[in-house]
Amino acid sequence: MQSSTGEIYITKASGKRVAFDSNKLKRSLSRSGATLQQVEVVLQKVQDILKDGMGTRDIYRTAFKWLKKMSKPASARYNLKKAIMSLGPTGFPFEKLIAAILESLGYNTQTGVIVPGHCVKHEIDVIATKEGHHIMVECKFHNRQGFVSDVKIPLYIRSRFLDVEKQWQDSGCHARQFHQSWIVTNGRFSDDAIQFGTCMGMSLLGWDYPRDKGLKDLIDRSGLYPVTCLTSLTEKDKKILIANDIIVCKSLLQRQEILTQMGLMPKKISDVINECRILCK
Repeated sequence: MQSSTGEIYITKASGKRVAFDSNKLKRSLSRSGATLQQVEVVLQKVQDILKDGMGTRDIYRTAFKWLKKMSKPASARYNLKKAIMSLGPTGFPFEKLIAAILESLGYNTQTGVIVPGHCVKHEIDVIATKEGHHIMVECKFHNRQGFVSDVKIPLYIRSRFLDVEKQWQDSGCHARQFHQSWIVTNGRFSDDAIQFGTCMGMSLLGWDYPRDKGLKDLIDRSGLYPVTCLTSLTEKDKKILIANDIIVCKSLLQRQEILTQMGLMPKKISDVINECRILCK
């Protein structure tokens, strides 16, 4: 039922009902690179089908459908959240994406490293180093919407970090370096997780946390869009690229020959490369 104020309420993936915010949709579309005219067209198409209780997924599908007709690069950026979830089902490609983002920030990285702790061995998703800074990154990947990392996650990661840090200090390895633990997720953090992580000196990076410095912001600024964003490839094509360790579009531009090896026609290869180049600008 529509509210007494005339607002239309929609249902998020978490099940929470919120008032539909057309300005939020406009900002999301503009952020993707859509022109003002394209934004207005998409907004009108969404409003045409909008009804109280509608799921955000249906709104997204409508917006993506019409934006794709007008601008593939803009629709690819708009599709970023879903594209990251499509990197699964395992979390390994997501870890490679995070490593690529850290490398763009000047870090040297390693993924999937087994390191000894004071008590037990640990597999660290990403280890990043730069100018005396030594960072242990735990990646929490979700291939469905609505997941929230609660306080148990930073509690667990903190204990692992302390175990490894003690071993480093006892052995003299990295003893003089600055050590920090990061938690990176393509979802969101609960308030308690943020409060605990901040109190313990941990760095939390979520889909839209910290504000204006979240995962989506880092990807937009670095141009490191995953190949799953590409609208000119099939899902099967994307899985082949990921299986060949091509996670981001910039890597595909450096290894274009794989598209020929995959048996793609020259016209399609040209479309893929052009879309990659526009995304990576």
